[in-house]
Amino acid sequence: MKIFILFALIFGALTEDYIVDIICPLPGNPTPTTVTQEQCDQYTACEFSSGICHMKRNNESGYLAQNDPVVTSSGFTQTLQKANSLNTLFGADIDQLTLQVFYHEDYHVQIKTVGPLTYEDQFIQITTLLPSEYFYGLGETAHDSLRRPFNSRRTTPIFTRDRLHRDGIEDNLYGAHPYYLNIEDFDGNTHSVFLDNSNAMEFSTFLAQETPLLTIRTIGGVLDFHIFFGPSPEDVTMQYTKVTNWKTFPSSLLGIRISIIKMGLWKLSKLPRSL
Repeated sequence: MKIFILFALIFGALTEDYIVDIICPLPGNPTPTTVTQEQCDQYTACEFSSGICHMKRNNESGYLAQNDPVVTSSGFTQTLQKANSLNTLFGADIDQLTLQVFYHEDYHVQIKTVGPLTYEDQFIQITTLLPSEYFYGLGETAHDSLRRPFNSRRTTPIFTRDRLHRDGIEDNLYGAHPYYLNIEDFDGNTHSVFLDNSNAMEFSTFLAQETPLLTIRTIGGVLDFHIFFGPSPEDVTMQYTKVTNWKTFPSSLLGIRISIIKMGLWKLSKLPRSL
């Protein structure tokens, strides 16, 4: 079972609910506790309270549903309006957005943001709740375990970099695929999300009120999400690869291209042993 959500302009908040404080993404990614009120006040979408610079409520700096959803033959559309054009991070906010949802198979979906949506000319940010901390994927970076950490706020850019992994260094490596898998509970129920966007982006994982959250930022394009509901890890993987296209496996291992990597990770002399 899957649902494909196409953001014709951008995904917006369908509610005025305000659940958690989202740290303002100030230039340089400073430690939140080091940001002063003077620095925070430079960004009208942010406010300073309890020693932290965070985003204002969604009904102040985000987007609100302007009317009732319009049902279509394949889903529905929703018009979103900027709550207050004076509240901005870097300027050039888009005033009105359109959300389009397409159903491709049987589904159950709830769309809800936990912090203000930001959609500007070269800056897009969205934050979502996660069912659990069993969270894997997003790009290819060196880290201590397959699971992404949540115990401390971690911001990771998604850039490809042709660099050999070094122990203890969280480098960007070869891949930049914005896809994650989240195991929701101890029964193994799983969903996964693929963001079809080729612009530079980064993501942050963190806890708020003991709840795992994910923030995704990108500098352009649309937020074109493919959401797969599994329910097992194997199911979501099959659903995802069906969308991205299954590849035909060569009839012979010799049909697989052999790459000789400059770092010496693979040598032609090792081929006989592999076969």
